[in-house]
Amino acid sequence: MTLQSPLYLVALFALLVPLAIHLLAKRNPKRAKVGSVKFIEPKESKTFRRLRFHDAGLFALRALAFATLALSLASPEIACEQKRSGKGWVLVDPLALAEEQPKAFYETLDSLARAGYELRSLETNFPKISLENGGGREVGDLWSLLAEADKICPSEMAFVVASPPREVSLNGKRPTLSRDVVFVPTRIPETKWIERVSQIAEDSLLVLIGTSDENETKFFHLVAPIPETAAVIPPIEIRRAGDSLALALVSNPSETTWFSPTQKRKWTIVFDDAFREALPYLERALNAVAAFAPTGTVVEVKPRNEFRRDDSERLVWLASDSIPNRPKTLDARGFSAHRFFEGAWIDSLAEILLPPTTTRNDARKASTLLATPNAKKKSEENQRRESLTFPLWLVATSLLFIERWITFRNSQNPLGERPDC
Repeated sequence: MTLQSPLYLVALFALLVPLAIHLLAKRNPKRAKVGSVKFIEPKESKTFRRLRFHDAGLFALRALAFATLALSLASPEIACEQKRSGKGWVLVDPLALAEEQPKAFYETLDSLARAGYELRSLETNFPKISLENGGGREVGDLWSLLAEADKICPSEMAFVVASPPREVSLNGKRPTLSRDVVFVPTRIPETKWIERVSQIAEDSLLVLIGTSDENETKFFHLVAPIPETAAVIPPIEIRRAGDSLALALVSNPSETTWFSPTQKRKWTIVFDDAFREALPYLERALNAVAAFAPTGTVVEVKPRNEFRRDDSERLVWLASDSIPNRPKTLDARGFSAHRFFEGAWIDSLAEILLPPTTTRNDARKASTLLATPNAKKKSEENQRRESLTFPLWLVATSLLFIERWITFRNSQNPLGERPDC
């Protein structure tokens, strides 16, 4: 219980009123019938009265009435949990319906639909779906979608999420929702894809293939010859289309990766005499990383006096003067010869030469505890506040009415005698 106006509790000092009434009020003297006053011994009259507490029950009644009135002035409120209707939204991952799921998955969704839950797709705008026409694109960011649904869905409805909580779909800060989220167990299918293709010789390709399941993501390399027309080198197949090559997995021929052996990219190392000792180490490191680049990469070495500012090559700067202000330029001046083999340097080269590894095929599963958004405290959102002011006024009025009735009755029959029949 909380008080909106606790300052009004000073009205509890009003309890002194019934206390003063009971201690100072002059009671009506009792009358007793006697046959004769002849034998009554006379006594000296006293001019003072002793304060004496009497009618404890009536005092308690009055004190309770005043205390109730004072409490009602403070506007007390209590928090009551909102009763949910028992129905809500079932947010279904489109890919979960596209893939084969355990029998229990479909039985759970079917029973929720029969109970009155709405089946909705876990994507923007959350369109209604059925188990027959489900399927679609993958979930991008689970947390942002749940936060969006929390704003749209009525607060009295529950959330059930039928989506595999993949690690890659948990981006940014964990949201705080106005309701709890329940996950339906969902199987995550194993994924396999071509991550990157590079040319390592005139007639050979280096293919990086990724596989991912609920527990881990792995990559392995495959060296494949460049065919004249088409070739199948399990687990991939290669087709030539003009000057380009189309690569696809045998198990998923619809997803094609294109590669052009004729496309070349040039990196130029610009150096001066101050860095001549480090030059061969840098050149070897750059060639090693370029071997894995998806586009053919040529590494050139050019002295500083032969380099012109308007050259369009991508640069690795190993000269003493200021570095040109252009994109795709790697400043190598901070590295000495023995540092070219450190992880930080190799990472810098890879970041420039290689595209970032894709994460959309990462099927690693996050724990349900990690994927579950925070829930607001019940006092914040899931509870409504009920005012007790009016009920307390009713109680106080009733107590005062009872007190008046008892007082009136006592005044009519001060001796407590039974009326003559």
